[in-house]
Amino acid sequence: MKREQWMLLGGAALLVIVLVVVWSFLGGKLPAWETAVSATPTLGDPAAYYEAGKAASANGDYDAAIAQFEQAVRLRPNYAEAYYALGVAYTNQAQKFLQAGQMTEAGQAYSQAAAAYQQAIQLEPNKADAYINLGNILIQVNQLDQAITVLRQATQVAPDDADAHYNLGAAYQFNKQYDEAVAEFQKVLELNPSYADAYLGLGYAYKEKGDKDKAIQAFEAFLKLSPDSPYRQAAEQEVAALKGS
Repeated sequence: MKREQWMLLGGAALLVIVLVVVWSFLGGKLPAWETAVSATPTLGDPAAYYEAGKAASANGDYDAAIAQFEQAVRLRPNYAEAYYALGVAYTNQAQKFLQAGQMTEAGQAYSQAAAAYQQAIQLEPNKADAYINLGNILIQVNQLDQAITVLRQATQVAPDDADAHYNLGAAYQFNKQYDEAVAEFQKVLELNPSYADAYLGLGYAYKEKGDKDKAIQAFEAFLKLSPDSPYRQAAEQEVAALKGS
C-alpha cells in the first residue's frame, strides 16, 4: 500500500492547498481523532474483506475500499494492516475531494485517515508507513511541530528508510528549520544516492540558507536524475535565477 510523499517547491508549494482550503474547513486544527469504525460484530472472513478492499483501491473505487476495510476491522479489531489500508483509502479519497473542490469532505476524509493510521500504529508500533502518512496529514493541516514529532518516530523505527527521512526533511523545510532539513535530505542521499527529490529539497533549503553555490549544485543534480520530472521546469528556473543573481 502506498505511502505519501511531499514535493518541495520553494519550500511551501503544497502548503498553498493546506492553508487556503483544508485548513479553513478544519477550523485551524485536526478534528478529534476517533476510532475509524464501530466495534459492531458481524460474520465473515476479515482477510477476504481486506483483499476485496485492496482490489477496490487498485481500481480507484475508494468508497468501496473503505467499506471493505471497515468490515475487516470490525471482524478483527486488531487487524493493523487493514487499519493502515483504511487510512490509505481515506487519504486517496481526500485527495479526490480536493481535486473536485469538495473541501469539507476532504477535511473529514483526512480526519478519518488520521484515525486509521493512529489505530494501525497502536496495534503495530513499528509500522513506519503509518507514521509517514500520519505525519503528512499533520503537514496538510499545518501542525508542523506534531508532524515533525511523528516523522521523527518514523525514522526511529526505520532508521534506514529513505522515505521516512525525506518526509521528515520536508516537514522541517515547511517549518523553516533549514539546517535540520539539510541534514535529513543528506541522510536520504546517504541511504539512496539516486533519490532525486532529496536533491530538489536540498536545493530549496540551501537557497533559503543563502548558500547559492550549494543550491545550484543540488538543483543540477536533481535535473540530471530527473529528465522527465514535472518539477524540472521549476528547478531549471531556480538554477537560472541563482546563476543570474
